[in-house]
Amino acid sequence: MDPDDTPAWDAYMDALFEDKIGGTPVPTVNEPTFPDPQSWRLLLQLNTKVNEADDPFFLNFATDGVGYAFISHDGHRGTFLWSR
Repeated sequence: MDPDDTPAWDAYMDALFEDKIGGTPVPTVNEPTFPDPQSWRLLLQLNTKVNEADDPFFLNFATDGVGYAFISHDGHRGTFLWSR
């Protein structure tokens, strides 16, 4: 990606921080300590945005907080972390 292509970088960064199922967790400035990726995988990442009218739910992880749901590779355990 061209580092001078500001619209492309903006689109890339927006896509990273969208709500998502699976994939790689995107840390925030105040990132929590993520579980060991050898034992856990990201199930869900939810981002809180102030006055986000498009979301069909309400979450309060503080302003611009992020919630992360992880599931163990064997599918028997889960954990939830959040940062703000």
